[in-house]
Amino acid sequence: MAIRRAVSSISDEIKLNSVLGKYDPVKAQQKAYKRRWYASFRGKKIVANDALRSFVDTALNDGQSAAGISGRIENHEKHLPTVSKDTIYRYLKSAYGKLLGIKWKKRIRRKKTPKVSKLKDRVFIHERPEIINNRERVGDLEADFIVSGKSGKGVLLTSVANCGWRFWS
Repeated sequence: MAIRRAVSSISDEIKLNSVLGKYDPVKAQQKAYKRRWYASFRGKKIVANDALRSFVDTALNDGQSAAGISGRIENHEKHLPTVSKDTIYRYLKSAYGKLLGIKWKKRIRRKKTPKVSKLKDRVFIHERPEIINNRERVGDLEADFIVSGKSGKGVLLTSVANCGWRFWS
């Protein structure tokens, strides 16, 4: 069965991931994973620069947020390389950041829901007088609001007035 790969790719794989002259796919996968792990820059930008690391450590110990620290570095501390808030969070999760002993979680801000105020002097439909149900008096008015959505931005007023005419028998 052909694996549809170039000969050079296969020989490179065998040379790169062999252990003691033998190729084991499980060990090769582990070696490739470790190589990729160490190649990525996971929060090491802070570790690589001593001035940046001391600034971030001091700010974190003072209780500042990661977004606040990255904004401060970007706008005021021009001599330091810029880092994002996500890089600071990665630094905190790394072995270097764990030495600080700070338990840090990203805060999830929930959208504030507007408070719904109740109408005063409201009369429910089942509490209205019986004479209104009969629709015999001229001038009786029945109205109701229909509010759409959670925010209540769409409002519709429906009203039914008794004008004394009867179209049904």
